[in-house]
Amino acid sequence: MVMAASSSGNTMEREIPWKERVEGWKTSVRHGHLPRAESYNSGSSFRHKPDFINDQTSGELSQPLSLKISVGGIKIHSYRIFIVIRLILVGLFFHMRITEPVKDAYGLWFAAVICEILLGVSWILDQLPKWSPVNRKTYLDRLSSRYEKEGEDYCGLANVDFFVSTEDPMTEPPLMTSNAILSVLAVDYPAEKVSCYVSDDGSAMVTFECLSETAEFARRWVPFCKEFNIEPRAPEAYFSQKIDYLKEKVKPSFIKKRRQMKREYEEFKVGMNALVAKRQKAPEDGWMMQDGRPWPGNNPRNHPAMIQVFLGRTGSLDIRGKELPLLVYVSREKKPGDELFYGYAPAPVIENPSQSWWPWLWKFSKKRDRENPDTVSPENPDTISPEILRAPADTESFEYEYESETTHLLGPVKSLEKTLGQSPVFIISTLMEDGGIPDTTDAASLIKEAIHVITCTYEEDSQWGKEIGWIYGSVTDHVVTGLKLHARGWRSIYCVPSSPAFKGIGPMNLADSLRQLLHWALGSMEILLSKHCPLWYSLRSAKLEWLQRIAYINMVVYPLASIPLIAYCFLPAVCLLTGKFIISP
Repeated sequence: MVMAASSSGNTMEREIPWKERVEGWKTSVRHGHLPRAESYNSGSSFRHKPDFINDQTSGELSQPLSLKISVGGIKIHSYRIFIVIRLILVGLFFHMRITEPVKDAYGLWFAAVICEILLGVSWILDQLPKWSPVNRKTYLDRLSSRYEKEGEDYCGLANVDFFVSTEDPMTEPPLMTSNAILSVLAVDYPAEKVSCYVSDDGSAMVTFECLSETAEFARRWVPFCKEFNIEPRAPEAYFSQKIDYLKEKVKPSFIKKRRQMKREYEEFKVGMNALVAKRQKAPEDGWMMQDGRPWPGNNPRNHPAMIQVFLGRTGSLDIRGKELPLLVYVSREKKPGDELFYGYAPAPVIENPSQSWWPWLWKFSKKRDRENPDTVSPENPDTISPEILRAPADTESFEYEYESETTHLLGPVKSLEKTLGQSPVFIISTLMEDGGIPDTTDAASLIKEAIHVITCTYEEDSQWGKEIGWIYGSVTDHVVTGLKLHARGWRSIYCVPSSPAFKGIGPMNLADSLRQLLHWALGSMEILLSKHCPLWYSLRSAKLEWLQRIAYINMVVYPLASIPLIAYCFLPAVCLLTGKFIISP
């Protein structure tokens, strides 16, 4: 099923034609001058700079976007001395325990020593990555001067995708998801450069309806945030603040508009809660849409692919007549027996009538709100870079030919199908300088390709989940993906703004906490027992630094620490029952 907003089919003009892009790739492959991954992910630049930057002589343009600041001498040295002292004491303790066995309780003593050593190793693995901490200072105000030129429409800022995933509206309140989406749509970033995809793994009709209400409320909330520089930009978090909201607000219209917006948000909350209450129990025949047809996602385990464009380049404008970021509802196709990879398949790269495949993508939880509206840059740890989404550098040379009027790339399509999947339009979009689609592609074919990309079998016979995109094989696939990125030479740059970039909620009860811990532990064990285990993965490559490897090892082996911990808890009881002790008198 396809549910798509109307489109005029307008396509943004691009500075570098896609044919020249392919010519450049072909020449680079032929002469072996492919750029290294680091050049795309520098801490001081984006992947692509507009040509006009090269002509600038201003000192401000040469300044970096971020700087690495070492932790102060007294602070770091005191911390290291404390760690060394503890390490010496632990070593002396182990020496005493090993050299003074308990002969009349050798079994208990041996079990205790093994548990203590394992727990000690776990502590060391946790401390080593913290040996050389660094801070980073970011200069977001330099982005505009570097990537935008006064008097020109061209903007060199990178395009950004936000990917919000949700599944069960009963356990994940739609109001919480809506607040996360609203905080994304209101970020301080060019609207035409921002896209928000909502992935509904539960194919719930209430999620779809609530998203429709959210899109309508966003038309009023987004301009309110940007007009008065509201922070935080999730309405629930903003209106629940216990602060003087009149402080530093000089516009006389602010008080009136704030009261009006708060009233509208309360009405929005009432409507959302009413929708959820109405959809608590599904009827026997399933949910019906307004046009009388059955909801395609009535069976969450067997339903077609669904797409709906709510906001976007050709969709609704805000109340001031300005453009809003793209907002798309996506529910992947599911069939019995098919292996599903919730949320992280090619869904974020869907083609639609207004845009396609952005260079930077954020994995975004429905339980987190964007607290700082300025932190939208490739230097954030939650982003996935374009290089892992593109074809590997050793892909066979691009042999292509142009069709006279359709401007399709035949060669790259054929050579990249085994890598990117069998979607010609998507493959061509990866060859565009900043993503995008050929100008001659019509909306109907884009919708068809979008449905094809989000089918449950699209990854078959391709490199999706293996070398491209989020890597499958673990419920904590973000860890595997990060490991592969670092093993390929990518660097992580942690964006630390003055105010928190994100704020969210954790588990509210013991059952949820245990469920979350079990989820993480199972994911770590899956990685530990897989070919991506950091103990041996990419050992021949020098790109993964040894402290990074230790950090990943600690991340995947920490669940094993529960075994010696539990055993050590039982040892005192055994000692009391047997009258023997694990320590010599």
